[in-house]
Amino acid sequence: MSNPPKKQFPTFRKAKIDPSDLIPKPPTKVSDIDSLFLVFGMAHNDIKTVRTLFLDFLEKYEAPTEVGSHAGEYYGTKLYLEKILIAHTHEVLKLIYMHIDLIQSDEFQKYTSNMSEDSVLLWEVILAFSNNDRRELSKDQSNTLNLLGRIRHNVAFHYYQSAQNLIKGFRYKFYELPPTEDNAYAQYSIQLTEAEVTRFFYADAALEGYLKESVDDVGEREKVYNDMIKLAAMVNRCLCDLLNQYLKTKTPR
Repeated sequence: MSNPPKKQFPTFRKAKIDPSDLIPKPPTKVSDIDSLFLVFGMAHNDIKTVRTLFLDFLEKYEAPTEVGSHAGEYYGTKLYLEKILIAHTHEVLKLIYMHIDLIQSDEFQKYTSNMSEDSVLLWEVILAFSNNDRRELSKDQSNTLNLLGRIRHNVAFHYYQSAQNLIKGFRYKFYELPPTEDNAYAQYSIQLTEAEVTRFFYADAALEGYLKESVDDVGEREKVYNDMIKLAAMVNRCLCDLLNQYLKTKTPR
C-alpha cells in the first residue's frame, strides 16, 4: 500500500527588501520601532505555525469515541498545541504592555491608523487585554486574560516551576473528579526502540487536570477555551495587518 502524497504549503510570491531597510548594519543603532516590529514578525510566525499545526492535526486525526491509546495520544497532542498557542498569545500581550509608551506614540500610530477598520477594532481590544484594563474588558474577557497568564507561567514554558501545578492537576484528575474509566489508573506506554509509541499518559492527565480546574475557576470550560483560541486568531490577524503597514513604508525590491 503506497503512502498518500505529502502536502505542500501554498505557493506565494515573496516580496523582497534590502535588509538594511529593516535593521541597519553595525555600528548604526537600531530604532525602537524597527526592533519591536522584528519581534512582532517572529510572534506572528510563531502563532501562525502553531495554528497551522493545530488545524492540520484536527483534520488528520479522528476525534476519539472511546478510551484507548488513540484517545490518549489525541488529547495529549491537542492539549500541547492549545497550551503553546495560549502561551504565545500571552507573550504578545506582555510584549505590547512592556512597549505601551512606544505603541501610543505618534510614530507608531501612523501604522495603526492605516490598518483596516476591522483590524483597528481588534487592535483596541488587544490593547485592553495587554493593559489588563478592567474598564474596557468584560468579566469573561478578564477571566480569559487571567487564565492565559496562569497557563503560560505554570505549565507551558517553565518546566522547572511546573511540578506543584502538575501535582495539583494530577490530584484533581485522579482523586477529585468522579471515577471513570479515564481516571481509574495512571497509564503509560513504553517502547524503548520506538519513541513514537511511547507516551506517559498520566503526565497528560496531570496537565488536563490543571487546565480543567483552572477553567472551572473562571467559568464554562468550552467557552473559555474558545475565547482563548479566538484571541490568538485576533492577535495573529492584527500583527499581520500591522506588519503590512510597517513594511509599506520601506522600499520593496
